[in-house]
Amino acid sequence: MIRSIVKGGTVVFFSAWLAVFAVDSAAQQNPVEHPWGRSVSIEILKPKLDDYQLTLLSSTIFLSLRLPVSQNALLTVEVPFAQGRIKDGVTSYYGYSRKTETSFGNPYIGWEIRDNHGSAVVDLGIRIPLIKDEYNFARAIGYYSDYYRKTAFFSDILTITLGLNGFKRNKEGFFFKCRIGPEFWMNTERGSGSDRAELLLDYCGQAGFEINRFSVAAGLTGQMLITEGDLDFEERTVHQLGFEACLKAGKIWPSIRLLLPLDKYLKYHLDRVIALNCTFQLQ
Repeated sequence: MIRSIVKGGTVVFFSAWLAVFAVDSAAQQNPVEHPWGRSVSIEILKPKLDDYQLTLLSSTIFLSLRLPVSQNALLTVEVPFAQGRIKDGVTSYYGYSRKTETSFGNPYIGWEIRDNHGSAVVDLGIRIPLIKDEYNFARAIGYYSDYYRKTAFFSDILTITLGLNGFKRNKEGFFFKCRIGPEFWMNTERGSGSDRAELLLDYCGQAGFEINRFSVAAGLTGQMLITEGDLDFEERTVHQLGFEACLKAGKIWPSIRLLLPLDKYLKYHLDRVIALNCTFQLQ
């Protein structure tokens, strides 16, 4: 099952978000920079899919809560939700007659631990497979919206992630962020045979400039499938380019991103993703 997911043309080798984890960002591979401490974030992602006749309201939402458990440690909880709505005049999508579909995704629970200088963070998390194995085109909206969190809308796949995040900023306002770490998939479906696990490597980097609490950045993200031996480099990797603007307005941090696929596997279905994020500090 996992092998068919990874090698299939529709969901093969999903890549990450536009760039990296900042040192104060969420452990579920969300590149949006967040204030360190108690906060709530809402992300709305709108993918442009070439083979879907969907309305503007077809989108994905990630709602996340971050709670400090010590001065240098955060607990993160995330709940995803996706909605797909077919345009008027389109009788069906690939023979599927319902006009609107919605789907909750698999929740994420994780930890972030930073050093005393705030220049490095280790994140560890697990995504628990709770959704049922049934067709729902809203899930396609979900996993195309954010490929770094694609397993949020997969059934029977337990996901464990571990990442090392780095951050460097100079006095002129230029900064660089990076993240690298493994991602482990385990098939929890009974009777699935020997194809029960896959190991992937997530990596990303971002460079930008910040002035007066406003920042702009560009980055490259990628994901490599490690455990399949019969694939070449192009088949086992996917990359994505992203551009971001963020305003740190006190206790409210809004941002906008544009995500562009670079590889043929993504570009065949996905044209772009526009993402809006807003984080609210609770302390």
